[in-house]
Amino acid sequence: MIRARTQAPEIEVPVLVELWTTVVEDWALDPTEALELLGCRRMGKPRRDGEADDVRRLELITEFAPVAADVLGSSDAVRTWLREPNLHLRGATPIQCMADDPAWLRFLIDNLDRICSHGDVEPTK
Repeated sequence: MIRARTQAPEIEVPVLVELWTTVVEDWALDPTEALELLGCRRMGKPRRDGEADDVRRLELITEFAPVAADVLGSSDAVRTWLREPNLHLRGATPIQCMADDPAWLRFLIDNLDRICSHGDVEPTK
């Protein structure tokens, strides 16, 4: 069963920055990973039309982080999972998918427990 999509309450910017700092530390993000998750692209790779704005992207990431830790069991497990190539993602890593498409974060928030426990949901990019 897929959970209904819920709208997270708005978060004040200072709180959001504090949550982002925790995510960077917990996930051991290097500067390139952090910038790409925030929507900064490498040279020659433009942003897509209709991409979430930077604040919405931050909200999604900070909403996803505790879900991932809860489902996967620890920050160490999340760090490993984020960087492992995944056949269901055409060999991409979850962190690459999150950087490429913020909508994928919403999918993960709503379905990560099902993906991990049953393996029967294949996110599409």
